Amino acid sequence: MFRVTLRGLIAHKLRFLLTAVAVVLGVAFVSGTLVFTDTLRKTFDDLFASVYDGTDAYVRDKSVLDGAFGLPQRERISEDLLAQVRGVDGVLAADGDLQVPRAQYLDRKGKPVGNPAQGAPTLGFYWPTVARLNPWTLVTHAGQASRPPTGPNEVVIDKGTADEERFGIGDRITILFNNVNVPRDEFTVVGVGTFGDSDRPAGATVALFTMEEAQRVNGTPDQLDGISAAAASGVAQDQLVDRIRAEIAAPGVQVITGAKLIEEKQSEVQQGLGFFSTALLIFAFISLFVGAFIIVNTFSIVIAQRTRELALLRALGASGRQVRASVLVEALLIGVFSSVVGIGAGLGFAVGLRGLMMAAGFEMPTTGLVIQPTTFVIALTIGVVITFLSALLPARRAARIPPIAALRSVAVEARQLGRRTAIGAVIAVLGAGAMALGLFAGADVSVVGVGALLLFVGVAVLGPVIARPVARVLGAPLPRWRGIAGLLARENAVRNPRRTASTAAALMIGVALVGLITIFASSLKESIGGQIDRAFRGDLIVMSKSGPPIPFSPAVAKELRDVPGVEVVNPMRIGAFEVEGAGELLAGSAPRELVQVFSMDQRAGDLAALGPNQIAVSQKALDDHDWKLGQRIRTRFPVGDGGPVTIG
Repeated sequence: MFRVTLRGLIAHKLRFLLTAVAVVLGVAFVSGTLVFTDTLRKTFDDLFASVYDGTDAYVRDKSVLDGAFGLPQRERISEDLLAQVRGVDGVLAADGDLQVPRAQYLDRKGKPVGNPAQGAPTLGFYWPTVARLNPWTLVTHAGQASRPPTGPNEVVIDKGTADEERFGIGDRITILFNNVNVPRDEFTVVGVGTFGDSDRPAGATVALFTMEEAQRVNGTPDQLDGISAAAASGVAQDQLVDRIRAEIAAPGVQVITGAKLIEEKQSEVQQGLGFFSTALLIFAFISLFVGAFIIVNTFSIVIAQRTRELALLRALGASGRQVRASVLVEALLIGVFSSVVGIGAGLGFAVGLRGLMMAAGFEMPTTGLVIQPTTFVIALTIGVVITFLSALLPARRAARIPPIAALRSVAVEARQLGRRTAIGAVIAVLGAGAMALGLFAGADVSVVGVGALLLFVGVAVLGPVIARPVARVLGAPLPRWRGIAGLLARENAVRNPRRTASTAAALMIGVALVGLITIFASSLKESIGGQIDRAFRGDLIVMSKSGPPIPFSPAVAKELRDVPGVEVVNPMRIGAFEVEGAGELLAGSAPRELVQVFSMDQRAGDLAALGPNQIAVSQKALDDHDWKLGQRIRTRFPVGDGGPVTIG
């Protein structure tokens, strides 16, 4: 039987090629996604391990603010702690850590370099003076030697930006900041640096200043994000942490080992990559799901063509179990072969994804592809199992072919569709009813989703039942339009409704997915646009030219009020704060102007009379937190102490 199986596989190699392609594509998506995310994760793991390689202890604020969208934020610490850390026994060297959230270059034409809304950020940092704690390396650029920044208005820029924008050492360059008191300033380029092996880390543009300059442009005098400490010879990280904790008396300060810091940074990257890898895997499994219908259809067609051959085997003494095993072995061989090819194609897919990200400006250090053994196991298992399971039903049908079928000239299809009709009709009716409740009776939107899924399954179950009449109706004009070819096409579809329904199901899934994405995107756009049109009553919006909403000087609002024809100016600032341990968006505005520019449905209180230590919330927030008008709640902000406020 095994030799018969191999000969049958070779005899129908063109038919099975379609099955192989379907499996190859799905497995390639899965393996490529796993290889790419493993490579990306390993790249950043090595990057953080290199950056903090010299850090044995790290001092920072203890409290963590769950900011907007779940992004953690910490308050800063006093620069006075740096001297205390340097004086601890066992500390070889220590240096401060300070990041400038936005340091965006202007090119020679005055246009911003980079767009944080579309790619990597534009960041600024303090240039560490301790070599062991400095991940940056100065390089010679265009024949000129680099040096670190040592005074005001001096900057070291990343090599990627220097090459792309043709900035040279000694050039004057303008940089934009978020600080409303220092929205922009001009600096002299004194050096060009690389971050490890990368000219531009993860595609970000980077500016490096002295500590005093970083604090000035950041608006954080005498403050640090943290302090890195290197241990003297023979002092372990845990020992150094214990000694620093014993010497620092400042409350609310946390000291962790360098290993713990690296682990946290690596974990943050893994969480950030989670959504990306999940989205890619969803598309991969959709491809496999559609491919399963193709596999079922292909095996059904081949078995229908081999009816007399399989019946002859039964007549010669082969049992139904042997026939079923023969078909499943074919599926197993196809699954193994296609999965191996798919894994190889997945490597190319991973290389393509990496190339696309680098073309989009997301530069990655030169790291080869990371291929974990689990990638092979997962991809191979998925491909083989999907192919094997998809062939179960056709194999079951093949095993039930009676020996007498070998004497027939035409295969006769089973017509026992009564149970299928009943089940499919019940599921479809339930689905249509659920959708009607959601669309017309005001039920929750999740009811619509459940109804759509049930209706989808119901139609798939009813496929073989409705395929014949639908094919007759749709194919009626074909004989007149295409002659004998049209007649044969219609009769072929009518003769085998199971095969027709299986083929249509794969197409139905594809069209449904395209429709889902299109309708969702259009609905989201219309919903957001409609809400803005109904709520916003102003005529113009003044905002930053590029990137996400970036703060600028309040003086702009004062200047706008003096413009002829301007009646109302409403300044706004968007940020984040923490309420009851959860991050929430926060909007600051001028209350009296706000109610004139926006259409506000005020349920209680007087929004225009909003004052210090008062906050207005939505009705939903009020209900979710079970608050009452006038109740006092406690909040925390990224910088400074959060005090109690009154709901107004």
